Amino acid sequence: MSDRRGAISARLLWVLGGLVLVAGAAAAVLERRGEFSPAVRGERLASEAGCFACHGTGEENHRGNFRQLASGAWRPKAIPTLWENGLDRAEVLKDWIANGAPAAEAEAHRRLFIQMPAYSGFYDARQIDDLAAWILAEQLGRTLLATAAAGREKTRRRTAAWHARVPPGRRSTRS
Repeated sequence: MSDRRGAISARLLWVLGGLVLVAGAAAAVLERRGEFSPAVRGERLASEAGCFACHGTGEENHRGNFRQLASGAWRPKAIPTLWENGLDRAEVLKDWIANGAPAAEAEAHRRLFIQMPAYSGFYDARQIDDLAAWILAEQLGRTLLATAAAGREKTRRRTAAWHARVPPGRRSTRS
């Protein structure tokens, strides 16, 4: 009788182990799909929420705002895109999204015509995390592209300078 129970237990363990493996593989496949990525969800949410109405979609598409001067006059001020604020920490971004301007910047922020609202009443913690993930991913991507472009330009300048110094007959013809 105990051999039979042992065989049933072993089969049950194999079946459960197989189910765990299948579930793990399915989770890995789903996580690689865009709609399950926090950054992709964050970009979609930013678009649906209308973030680009105030922040624009890029350096070429800035949105205007006005800052009230001490004299009471209004002066134009560009609203930075979501990734140009110098906010490069998830906690800071999530605080801005959830609560609007932090206390340290609240007074300066009140002088703006358009003010960043608090979204904690509209979005749950996961959605706010997704927005922050997308902004940070966008910052990183733009930084890497700018760094690569600067590197290409530096290489081009060095190559041109080398060609200007070395006589044509002395240049290497390596292939």
